[in-house]
Amino acid sequence: MVQIKQSGDFTAIEVDGIDLAKYASEFTLTQKAGEIPVLKVTIPVCCIEAELPHCATVVEKEAPRKE
Repeated sequence: MVQIKQSGDFTAIEVDGIDLAKYASEFTLTQKAGEIPVLKVTIPVCCIEAELPHCATVVEKEAPRKE
């Protein structure tokens, strides 16, 4: 179950009883006509370990340098 509560300037987001608000930097709740609502939560990750499929490629891009 998803619960979204607002208290003053703060919003609390709970999914199955887990408070995501302290981790999330952004969230959106959308619903298209005739479809179920979709909650998208952005949680910044500083360090991650992941096992990627054999065919996956990780690319790191740098912003163009200004001279």
